[in-house]
Amino acid sequence: MGRSMNLAHAFLIATAGLALCAGARAEPPPLGVAADAGAQSGAADPQRLALAERYMADTHADRQLRATLDVELRRGFEAGMRRVNAGMPEIPQQVQAEGYQALLGAARSIEPRVHDRVARLLASEYTTQELQALVDFYETPVGRQIAEKSLDIPTAARRATEDIGPQFLAEFKRRLCAHNPECRPGAAQ
Repeated sequence: MGRSMNLAHAFLIATAGLALCAGARAEPPPLGVAADAGAQSGAADPQRLALAERYMADTHADRQLRATLDVELRRGFEAGMRRVNAGMPEIPQQVQAEGYQALLGAARSIEPRVHDRVARLLASEYTTQELQALVDFYETPVGRQIAEKSLDIPTAARRATEDIGPQFLAEFKRRLCAHNPECRPGAAQ
């Protein structure tokens, strides 16, 4: 880190990182990613594990995981910094950038472990036949095209739906207020 990083700034950056981690733990895991004792124990059939590795390579799973992690880290870090900066002198942008780079570096250092756990999860969830069928498909020309196109889908979906959030909140408020006189316009708050 640069000389501009002092102990107080390091503490505040760490606090933002912890806020990010706390926020990440507050959300339920994605569907199908429940903590599986077999996936965590390290005991996986070598053939299924090898097929899971091939499937991950064929579908560019590491690139997808990294892209998702980058987006979520950036969002979480920025939200954490807003919380840390609220009511205090703002941490200089350069120091924030250094803190984010430290967080990103830490994330990069655990990517091999994430990859290993995902491969073990796949090996524990799918049968050998299912994994072989996935690999066989994704190693065809059509499968390779689908895997390439799939890399862009999450970003495109996010862009296509980003205007829905405010519309959803407005509709939620309308429905909630239809049954709650205290939230209607002009009601005491």
